[in-house]
Amino acid sequence: MTKYGIRKKYIINTSSLLCNRKNLSKLIKAFKIFKQRTNSDYQLVITGERGNAYKEIINLIEYLKLKDDVILTGYVPVEDVPLLLNGAEVLVFTSKYEGFGFPILEAMACGCPVITSNVSSMPEVAGDAAILVNPEDENEIAEAIGNVLKDDNIKKQLREKGFEEVKKFSWEKVAKETLKVIEGVLRE
Repeated sequence: MTKYGIRKKYIINTSSLLCNRKNLSKLIKAFKIFKQRTNSDYQLVITGERGNAYKEIINLIEYLKLKDDVILTGYVPVEDVPLLLNGAEVLVFTSKYEGFGFPILEAMACGCPVITSNVSSMPEVAGDAAILVNPEDENEIAEAIGNVLKDDNIKKQLREKGFEEVKKFSWEKVAKETLKVIEGVLRE
């Protein structure tokens, strides 16, 4: 997708740079480890609005010498998200916590394999249709990326399981889960 500067196979993260809970610094460090271990020529595409974590992310990208390999798209129109997910080799969504984790389901619905955090709501959303990793362990994240990208059978299994996992969710269920989160916050 030349519109976003993507010139190679890519790994995607659909987040925003609005807060540190999205854990993008760990993802970028894991991407660097993955590239060093495999000598691969992938790009990391991070979608989402610029926010208070933007400067930190830019500085990290420059420090790790990943300027040509990490693409920050900024805001992506809703109609482009499926195109980006369909073109990606894998979604890596290693947030520290989420209320629900829509990007996981969006990726699965597009047939994009998923690696996500083993904390918060992500395991419940992902079920057995994703590889779960410790979001604080860059080496574990890098290893999971390498395992998915080198094994077409893993990618195929994750795609198939992802299509099945998406069927478990409806807008009604999403609304109920969201209400639970809101009620929990209000109780605190």
